[in-house]
Amino acid sequence: MQLLQPHRLIRTMGYLFLSFIKTIPFSKKQRAYYVLNENSYWKKIAGSKSVLTGRYHAMCSALIARTPFLVLKSNSHKVESLLKDIGIGEERLIFHEDLNNYNKLDFKPFSGKELDLIERYCLKAKADIGRMFDEILTS
Repeated sequence: MQLLQPHRLIRTMGYLFLSFIKTIPFSKKQRAYYVLNENSYWKKIAGSKSVLTGRYHAMCSALIARTPFLVLKSNSHKVESLLKDIGIGEERLIFHEDLNNYNKLDFKPFSGKELDLIERYCLKAKADIGRMFDEILTS
């Protein structure tokens, strides 16, 4: 039995589990991966069927890679706020208790509507960031 530790990647049946604080037992069919550089990090996320994470920035990475995800509710509003800003709601938000039955978690692909909302959000965010830096440079 393997245990998931913080900042380790576990791949099982094509799913990727990222950055858990809580230790979760996994079966022998699952393998652990350590990411040594940024390129291998992006390849692991983009090449996975889905990502399960408890971290905001790992959720952002999954969004950028257009990899479906489930994200643990945290003690911060960041996760819920981003989901709301994108417009995809909280269907991809799970609770720590849900990990007790992680085989029952719904690792569904993004719907066409979700992909459209994510695409629009990412394009808008990129433009907004560009404008922000333009304002900083001209002030």
